[in-house]
Amino acid sequence: VLLRDDFVVGRPAFPHSCSACTTNVAERLIYAIQGAFAQLGEGHGLAEGASSMGAAMAVVSGHDPRRADAPYVGQLFLGLGGGPASPHADGWLTYCLPTAAGLIRLDSVELDEARYPIEINAIRVLPGTLGAGRHCGAPATEVVYGPTNASLTAVIPSDGHHFAPRGAHGGADGHPGATYKQHADGSEEKLANFVQVDIAPGERLRGIEAGGAGYGDPLARDPALVLRDVARSWETEQRAVAIYAVVLAGSRIDDTLSINTAATNDLRAELTGSRN
Repeated sequence: VLLRDDFVVGRPAFPHSCSACTTNVAERLIYAIQGAFAQLGEGHGLAEGASSMGAAMAVVSGHDPRRADAPYVGQLFLGLGGGPASPHADGWLTYCLPTAAGLIRLDSVELDEARYPIEINAIRVLPGTLGAGRHCGAPATEVVYGPTNASLTAVIPSDGHHFAPRGAHGGADGHPGATYKQHADGSEEKLANFVQVDIAPGERLRGIEAGGAGYGDPLARDPALVLRDVARSWETEQRAVAIYAVVLAGSRIDDTLSINTAATNDLRAELTGSRN
């Protein structure tokens, strides 16, 4: 079964979305093929990355009170899913999905807010969501947005919510995607991955675009790369120790963050020895 999310759990895909019969199928075929190459051995193939289009890439429609209630419809590209790690490099933050592979351009927030009656509240990387490995998959991203003074309808044909992108050769799985409707009272409702939803003024859509999976043993990751990821808030100091066995000193806040080389070497030797 290639479309693992909707069909495995017994829920029908959104009936009006072409993504289920084109993009999602193509993505699963691509990941099956690169996973097969990975089984040839270390140095071959790729891990899995994000798949399909979440709330950050929803098709939105409605009527615009600023333009005499003229109808509008368009697809947003506010955030992109994370790319898979390879034997030689980390995944791309702006990967999107395998049928795009970095060729999609992100929207201008200002132009989207001018074009549609919406307000975009947040676009950010989620710290600690890297698919860990010798090379890491890109982190998950989060967007939050909603209508200004008229309801909008969003169509979201997203995969990768129930089964996260899979790692290769000891690499960790990526962070799964998710879609939430935030109600006016502050409560939050998790939505299906294939969904059409109406959002009223005062409500918001919050979407998490999946992160890519890792390739290779996280204990083999260059400590300098772990330091870089923590310094730019893609990774956390807690995960640096727990997953990569990299001990840091100093603080990111005052730019004194550094690697405690002796403690890192000792911890990695201890963890490697415990595996044998």
